[in-house]
Amino acid sequence: MDGLSFSWLDQNQPLWWFLYGLVYFFLGSAMFLVRAERFSRLALARSIPSLAAFGLLHGLYAWGHLFIPLQAAVLAKPLLLFSRFWQVLLLAASFGMLFTFGHRLVPDDVLPHRLFRIGSAALLISGVAWMAAFALTHPQTDLILRGWDAQVRYWLGIPASLLAAYGLWQHAQRHIRPLKVEHIYRMLQIAGISFFLFGLIIALVGPPAPILLNHWLNREQWMAWLHVPPEMFLTLLGLGMTVGMVRGMEIFAVETQRLLSDMELRNVQSKERERIARELHDGALQQVYAAGLLARALLRRVPQELQEEIQRIIDSLDTATAEMRRLLQEGMPEVHSADLNGLLRNLVQDAQHISGAEIRLSTDSDLPPMEPKRLVHVLAFVREALANAIRHAQSPYIDVRAYRRAEEVIIEVQDYGRGLPKHVTPGFGLNNMQDRALLLGGRMELVSEPGQGTRVILHLPLVVHSTVPTGTRSNPSQGDEP
Repeated sequence: MDGLSFSWLDQNQPLWWFLYGLVYFFLGSAMFLVRAERFSRLALARSIPSLAAFGLLHGLYAWGHLFIPLQAAVLAKPLLLFSRFWQVLLLAASFGMLFTFGHRLVPDDVLPHRLFRIGSAALLISGVAWMAAFALTHPQTDLILRGWDAQVRYWLGIPASLLAAYGLWQHAQRHIRPLKVEHIYRMLQIAGISFFLFGLIIALVGPPAPILLNHWLNREQWMAWLHVPPEMFLTLLGLGMTVGMVRGMEIFAVETQRLLSDMELRNVQSKERERIARELHDGALQQVYAAGLLARALLRRVPQELQEEIQRIIDSLDTATAEMRRLLQEGMPEVHSADLNGLLRNLVQDAQHISGAEIRLSTDSDLPPMEPKRLVHVLAFVREALANAIRHAQSPYIDVRAYRRAEEVIIEVQDYGRGLPKHVTPGFGLNNMQDRALLLGGRMELVSEPGQGTRVILHLPLVVHSTVPTGTRSNPSQGDEP
């Protein structure tokens, strides 16, 4: 690079400060728009707000180098020094947010919370004491501000950047790589490397001040040696952070998709278990019970020498019946509460946590209690309706209502999305919901218009004539119904 190019780079210093601030402000804005902490189980989601604050504050700090000199001709010197003081505070605050970002990513088994608190307090006290000592030994305000700028980079900027890089690396190794999403893992690696290099460079390019190595390593020396503004390098590193983190946010979509798939798989498995349980109860168990009755009747008619053999057959049938009943009970989902309000609240909270959708629940306080075996089907019906709305409706929010009307309990799941086509063919999900409504002795109502959302209504009569299997007793050979 020739002398003219070096001169052009140096003369366009305001441009580099503007781009420097723009990249970090964009990083903060992009992270601010991420709203994953409501539903994600990853620590990365809970650390994103701190990274957003770092980007916004650091961008404002960089722009201070652009706008404060522009005001130098019109501002009184005290106001100018006051503006620079606030600029140093912005720098310190941005590093503090970066420090918090890194801490939230480091696992407790690597850095226990108590040890972190002690170390952070020691770092803060020593840094403030160092800055106070510098201010007391240097009477010039301009020199104090330059010294504070350099000190903040050393005692806060370097630890914060290195902690952020290490925390991001640890989190990617432990939680992202096992998910087999290599492109996201690589993006987070790029961001981590950018944080690491940022921490090394940021301390080398502070303003000249009698602080540690700052006598020999500062922005002026950097320009004398490399002839390239350090803000170019910091801008490129900020770009690496931004691209890496923005692309890395895809992990939340992957996580949500896998959670929804798991929820659907569990729902399908639950339906299949219930189908098999119904078939066993209505088919095989009845046949085994009938065989037991026939064997017991035969026992009274056969000669004495054959009764022992018949009794062994009866015992074997009793054992088979008891085993089938045990399998039926274990295969069916269990509900240990009769409180429909509480169960719906838990179901809605779980659906919100998994999907991130906004679901509003409204219930009457006087809903009557229900048998747990009926509630299994009620909750499965609502879960299926919610899953359909979350996956297909593209609705800004979903309403779940439960209320009593005359001799019925009404449960509604309503979305405000795309709606169903006028001539829709019911699939497995709708058919299964219809079957559950019939099992409960009620009926399902579906109201939908294209572009106006869908409302699924379950009508549950308080006086029930349902086909939901109830509890059975344990010994059919004694004449009990299976």
